[in-house]
Amino acid sequence: MILKDKTEIEPSRSVLFRSAAWLAVKAGKYREAERMAAFGLSGNPPKMILDELREVQETISLKIKESNLVTAS
Repeated sequence: MILKDKTEIEPSRSVLFRSAAWLAVKAGKYREAERMAAFGLSGNPPKMILDELREVQETISLKIKESNLVTAS
């Protein structure tokens, strides 16, 4: 995670973490997606990327809830 603490290279850093989070969601790796979104939010992303990172977090939360419902039944 070379970019984790490199906040001086925003917005590239947050864009990469946003993209990584969405790819992890698509792959069904929700915990990894959470980590990527959190890394993106930990910097200083521009408003548009901030909104997209929050959107991916909401999606992750819904996917985890859906996954838990399927597992419980």
